[in-house]
Amino acid sequence: MARADDLCNKLSIINGRDSPISLFTNDGKPVTAYYKIVQNLKPGMILRFGDGKEFKVYEVLSERNPGTMTIIIDIGGGKALRIPRLISDFILAEFNGFLQAYQVLEATGIHCVKVYPELSLPGQYYIVDKLDIRFSLTSFLNGTSGLTQEEYQIALERFLKFAESTYLFRSIGDFMERNIAYTQTGEWIFLDFQNHFVKWTKGEQKFNTFQWMRWNGSFRSISDDLFMKINRSIALKRFGPSGLDLWITHQIPEVHPLLQAGIIDFDNLPTIRNPEVPPSTIGDKHNK
Repeated sequence: MARADDLCNKLSIINGRDSPISLFTNDGKPVTAYYKIVQNLKPGMILRFGDGKEFKVYEVLSERNPGTMTIIIDIGGGKALRIPRLISDFILAEFNGFLQAYQVLEATGIHCVKVYPELSLPGQYYIVDKLDIRFSLTSFLNGTSGLTQEEYQIALERFLKFAESTYLFRSIGDFMERNIAYTQTGEWIFLDFQNHFVKWTKGEQKFNTFQWMRWNGSFRSISDDLFMKINRSIALKRFGPSGLDLWITHQIPEVHPLLQAGIIDFDNLPTIRNPEVPPSTIGDKHNK
């Protein structure tokens, strides 16, 4: 069955026809040419899956990020299709973990891309919202987002609220700069995630997700001032104002003496400026 499908696939590609290209057989097995097909997706192709459903490729959205395990395809109607880039037991476990992670994130209020489980087929494809991304968190932190200082301050405050929403976790799978983005509607959103969570237990003085990921090599572009503000927002959410000082003592002891001496005012941390806008061009109204 798989070999017959492969032959049809090759003919469809060679002849440029609109006939569907099967990625899976009716019994759910990937066709032999799966990897070659998904590496050569083009607009206009029609993909068929093991449940008989077919989707037209309008654009391959993830083609510039070949290091990921998932390919994301615009299928029209404001929706996108996520399919595995490769087929292996490990990759399929991670691929299916995306849905499980989504259910956890949605239940705990962390803003993430919407998944449609009822329209999806685990192990083969997931249907999600197609997002209009304005820029990535990496661009925001590196000063290449194209924002004015006023827009930057708005995005910054919204990012701190997004960071605060992660307070229930000590770590989240794939929580890193490249997987967080700012949409055209002005929302920070978690794009890609894995089902690897370590939950925070109420009352414990433990690190948060940003600390964990920074210690493991991510979020290196976050300035010390912004990192402090993120930690403060999460600590306030976890412990309230009365528990903030205790948290500082446990988590960032090098700051505690400075706080006690009045050298650092944790309630009035420095203004985070847009790295794209020279300080001399920023008016007083942007510094408030």
